[in-house]
Amino acid sequence: MKEIQLVVAVLLILVGIIHIVATPVWFEDFGPAVLWYVGSGLALLFLGFLNIACTRRTERDCVTYWLTIFGNGIGLLFAGTLLYFDREAMPLLVFILIATAAGTSYLGGRALPR
Repeated sequence: MKEIQLVVAVLLILVGIIHIVATPVWFEDFGPAVLWYVGSGLALLFLGFLNIACTRRTERDCVTYWLTIFGNGIGLLFAGTLLYFDREAMPLLVFILIATAAGTSYLGGRALPR
């Protein structure tokens, strides 16, 4: 389970980096929309980092586990809302990645003794 979560975390980081690097392609002028777009890429980046941290935790590190569960849940709500309004390939990919990260972090954490 940790291996799947690690792969998904790396994919979230890559999608976040692509999201940030592609900003000049989608926006000509700098403004609030650009900041929101870059902020979404940063959120994906940090969510990937959090999932990597969760794969490296020990059974006594319940803080990392719950922060990852909470972060993945918030990310899943955001990605689901975005997918509802924007039914394209990229929001669907992000939704699938975050849903997989949420599932693997939850199921992987349940296997550790508390």
